[in-house]
Amino acid sequence: MEVMWTTLALVAGALTLAKGRSESRCTLQGTPRPASFSQPGDFVIGGVFSIHFYVSTTEHNYTSVPKAPQLAVKVAFQLANGIEPIFFPNQSCSKSATVHAVVGESGSTPSIAMSRILGPFGIPQAARAEGICVEYSEAFYRTNPREKVRRVAEVIRRSTARVIVAFVASGDMLVLLSELEGKALAPLQWIGSEAWVTDRELLRFRLCAGSIGFGIRRSVIPGLRDFLLDLGPEQVSRSPVLTEFWESAFGCSLGGRQSAAGRKACDGKQNLRDLQNPYTDTSQLRISNMVYKAVYAIAHAMHSIICTDEPNTPPHCNTSIRVEPRQVNSPLQL
Repeated sequence: MEVMWTTLALVAGALTLAKGRSESRCTLQGTPRPASFSQPGDFVIGGVFSIHFYVSTTEHNYTSVPKAPQLAVKVAFQLANGIEPIFFPNQSCSKSATVHAVVGESGSTPSIAMSRILGPFGIPQAARAEGICVEYSEAFYRTNPREKVRRVAEVIRRSTARVIVAFVASGDMLVLLSELEGKALAPLQWIGSEAWVTDRELLRFRLCAGSIGFGIRRSVIPGLRDFLLDLGPEQVSRSPVLTEFWESAFGCSLGGRQSAAGRKACDGKQNLRDLQNPYTDTSQLRISNMVYKAVYAIAHAMHSIICTDEPNTPPHCNTSIRVEPRQVNSPLQL
């Protein structure tokens, strides 16, 4: 029996419970948006990945209502709530498109924000440390006030721990090491992520001597290159993200007329195989391969829940089973 799977990346709102005279109903606050990439299926696996990168600074002066959550927090709410505007909790709530698991991006900043939202719902994501004594855990960002970074540096200086696991981006690590440089420190063993431990600019800090890092192996995902390069204008125009990429790569508009930016209409002769850019190079996939393996791990976990595999008989899968997200956790830990 064939089971359909779907992955999606989307944005979010929040639920509010409104009580009527005879029944209660949940109403989604805000305007739900469909996933940037989605496909109908029997079970839903969520995915959250950064596509654009920019710095946004917001000043909270307590004179106006704060803006709605953006980026990772908003996405986490959407993954937990679904996109149905109204559903009734005294029914089966089957209209709520809650995902069964979430594949997050490699950055720790959005992952931490999402874990705080998704954790109470029992939706499996990041891993739990076992048997390791953690003296402290600190989070900061390069745009934080210097006093915040100085406080993190002071925690490191005063601690008795001699091993520091630093999963941060290169820019953040640069700020931290600059703050630590010149301070009286006992020898430290740094364990870093590939993001900064391979950055040659950080070699100038003596604090990094002897650091150990984890590199993600490159891999080739079977069939991915052909899938990406065989996309045509009709398929691309169904996704706002792919449309943006297509128009930027070829300098034309898919709308059938000249765009506001002065781009002429695409004539249909554009071919992705003619491009030479990171999109067409699938020989150095590292993080993408980790996502690929994570999706398959979740799919196998779901399979073990809804399917019965007996010797000498074809597997029987009951796609009508209502699977709770926390049920997916146990098979993933095996």
